[in-house]
Amino acid sequence: MSCRLDRSSSPPLLPSVGGGDLQSVIATIGQVTDAIDSIPFTRIGRMAGRASPKVVQTLVHLDSALVALDSVTSTVRGQVGPMVTQMRQTMEQLRSTARGLNGLMGGTLQGQENLDDMVKEMTRAARPLRELANYLSEHPEALLRGRSKDR
Repeated sequence: MSCRLDRSSSPPLLPSVGGGDLQSVIATIGQVTDAIDSIPFTRIGRMAGRASPKVVQTLVHLDSALVALDSVTSTVRGQVGPMVTQMRQTMEQLRSTARGLNGLMGGTLQGQENLDDMVKEMTRAARPLRELANYLSEHPEALLRGRSKDR
């Protein structure tokens, strides 16, 4: 929709949309003011102040539950990192022990076969520890919530 200034008249006429006279604008503002005045703010405030005892009790219980959860979360947050670090150190010690045993037993064929089996078992045993350490480092909240249903 294009509008053009009419310069043929004196003074020039500016294009406008109909119904925009001052009286209709004042009337519309009056209607909006009347609608706002009809809202019973005082009554709404009194009703809000008289919340049922169950609502108040629920809010108090929710507040105490949130305080307890915050306390547990802050306690656990400080323990997850050291626990994961300790698990990783334990896995490294297992690897080091396996390498040392491999050096000791590497001289005989029978010893080598037994050592290979033992290293495989230790590797198999260390894998869940490594997965747990990685999972807990990515999801420390799992200590609070336990195992998820999809795992």
